[in-house]
Amino acid sequence: MNTLHGILAELGIDTPDMHPEREFHPETHWVVDEDFHPIAGKIYEVAFGRIAFAGESKHVIKRLRIDGPRPQDWFDLDTRHALAPGLQPYPVKAFRLLA
Repeated sequence: MNTLHGILAELGIDTPDMHPEREFHPETHWVVDEDFHPIAGKIYEVAFGRIAFAGESKHVIKRLRIDGPRPQDWFDLDTRHALAPGLQPYPVKAFRLLA
C-alpha cells in the first residue's frame, strides 16, 4: 500500500518527508485520501495530477478561491479568471486548505 507521501511524490506534488514522526498539520499538508468537498469562501491549492491540458501532458496544480460547489464556480487565483473550462471535468486528486 502506498503512503501519503509516496502518492504525493507520484503525483509530482511533493517529495516524501524524511522523518515520518513529523507532526501532521492539515493546513500545510496535502490531503489525498478524501473526496474534495470544498467550502465556499475558502482558498485551496488543488492538484489534478498529470493531465492533458493546454496542448501538453503535465502536472497541474492551481490555487483556487471557492465561490460555489461546482468547478464552474471556482476562481483561479493564478490566472485571475474562472477555472479554465478544460480543467473543470478533471477530478481533484489532492488538495490542501490555504485560507
